Amino acid sequence: MFKYRQAELKSNMPPYLRHLEYTKGFDVTAIIAGPDDSPYESGLFAVAIAFDDYYLIFVFATPIYHLNVSDTRVVNALQLNSSESLE
Repeated sequence: MFKYRQAELKSNMPPYLRHLEYTKGFDVTAIIAGPDDSPYESGLFAVAIAFDDYYLIFVFATPIYHLNVSDTRVVNALQLNSSESLE
């Protein structure tokens, strides 16, 4: 099933995905385009996505400055998915 999904995604990539390579197991490296109407609009960003036993690890290979990205380029997914509101 996973091999089928890999082939399907590679043959029909979303417009923001410029390159996709599967490394070991379920790990992925990719190049994504910055979203339209944002400060990152004209940029291309290399990312490494790894799945460990407990959660997804998403690391930017390209330096990026964002509140949810640490200085080691790891995305803080727990903070992104938080249901706490800022009041």
